[in-house]
Parts: sequence; structure tokens; C-alpha cells
Amino acid sequence: MASEQGNKTDQVSKHHVVLWTAGGRCYVVPTSHVVEVVPVVKVEPEPRTPDWMIGWMNYRENLIPTIDMPALLGHGKWTPRLASRILVVAPCGGIKRDVPCTGLLVEIVLESEILKFSESIANSGQLPERAAFLGPIVMTDKGAVQWVYPDAIHSILQCAED
Repeated sequence: MASEQGNKTDQVSKHHVVLWTAGGRCYVVPTSHVVEVVPVVKVEPEPRTPDWMIGWMNYRENLIPTIDMPALLGHGKWTPRLASRILVVAPCGGIKRDVPCTGLLVEIVLESEILKFSESIANSGQLPERAAFLGPIVMTDKGAVQWVYPDAIHSILQCAED
């Protein structure tokens, strides 16, 4: 995660990202972490978990944890929509046999595009630990768009399972 977040200098870098919404706000994950975008499928509930942990979905004959991203981001529980999707993400930037994927249930997947991010507008580190997965914000024609670190989501998911 540290290498993904980098240092907070005035460097500007371009990233190919997938844009999606939660709570009416735009977020992105790097395409290098996105394994597949799938329609919403049945997810087996997991008892005694945080409200943002929906449960487990069968993804290509593997059970993967699935997170309600609007709930995790503090926007309330996900509201079903025809355009809703599950982003299957790998925490280390690509599929590896030993690394489990995670499903991110989002309201709408908008598109993929290349955006410029400046580390100088990264979060100051004053976010609660649960929000450590949030990164820099960039202004686009869609308004403010915030980076989400899949590695950090995977980390808080592991903490929730302990």
C-alpha cells in the first residue's frame, strides 16, 4: 500500500482508472486492480460482520468477500439499481493464484479513463483508520473524484474477519 500511495509531493501522475459511484459521489480504482466487472449476483450473508460486509459471492467457483461500498464510505446501505455492478478487485494489482479477490458492490460503473492525480492533494492522514483506503481527490468534468486503494480495503477486510 505504501508504494501505491507514494509520498505527498507535488508530482502529477496519470492513471488508468475505473470510475464508479457510491452515495452519488464519484470514486476510482486503478484498472490494474480490476479483474472483472460483473452484474450483481446472489451473495451469501455472513453473520456477525460489520454492516458494510455483505457476505460471500461465488466468483468463478471461488468464494470471495463482497463489500457494500456505499455503506463502507458512510453513505448508507446500497440501494439496488439496474446499473449496479460488482467490481472484482485483486489487492496486489493483478490476479495471482495465492491472492484472493474482493467484490466491491457499487451503485454505477461509469467508465474507465486516464486521470491525472497530484499527490499534493492527498488526504492528510487525519482520516479514521477505517477510511485509510481513501486517497487523493481530483476535479474532473464529473466533479470531485476520489481514489480508493484496493490494497487498503483488503487490509480492513482481514481485520474485520479476525
